[in-house]
Amino acid sequence: MALIENIQREDLNAIDEAHGLQRLIQEFGMTHDAVAQFGRDSRYFNTFAGNTVSCAAAIAVLDTIEQEGLIAHAAKTGAALRDGIAALAARHEAIGDVRGVGMFVGVELVKDRTTRAPDRETTSRVVNLLRDKGILLSGCAMGHNVLKIRPPLVLNSQQVDMVIQGIDESLAEAALGMTSG
Repeated sequence: MALIENIQREDLNAIDEAHGLQRLIQEFGMTHDAVAQFGRDSRYFNTFAGNTVSCAAAIAVLDTIEQEGLIAHAAKTGAALRDGIAALAARHEAIGDVRGVGMFVGVELVKDRTTRAPDRETTSRVVNLLRDKGILLSGCAMGHNVLKIRPPLVLNSQQVDMVIQGIDESLAEAALGMTSG
C-alpha cells in the first residue's frame, strides 16, 4: 500500500490500492489550492467515483492504519530494512545505492560504483533468486537495475531480517553465476 508519507508532495497524498472485496479504492487527501487547480486545469471522470462500498472500505482501511500505528511502524521498519541492505554494500560491489521512504525501498545495482553503469542482468538474476526463496519484488527504473521493495505494512523484524539475508545470499549467488558461467 502506498503510505501517505511515501508521496513526496505536501499538497497531495494518494493511496491507490485494491482493498476488501477486490474493489479499487482511490483516496486522495489534497489541499484546497491543489483541488482548485485540478478542477480548473483538468476534467476528471472515474466510473467508480463515489462508490459507497469502496468508500466504506477506504474509511475502514484508513481507520486501521491510524489505530494500529502503521505509519510509525512503516517508518521504523523501513529504516531497519534500508539500513540492513545498506550494510550489505560493504560485501557486495553491485550495490550502488539504497534509498527509500517508509516501506518503499530501492536498491540500485551497478556494474561499477565509479561509473554507476546499470546492471540489468544482475538485477534480473537477483529478482529470480529471491523469488525462489519466496521473496517477491521486481526490478524497475530506466536501466531496469533497481530492486523495488514494497512489502506489506505489517512486515515484522524477523521478515526484515529474512529479506536482508535473501538479498545478501542472492547477490552472492548472482556474482558466482557471473564468474563461473
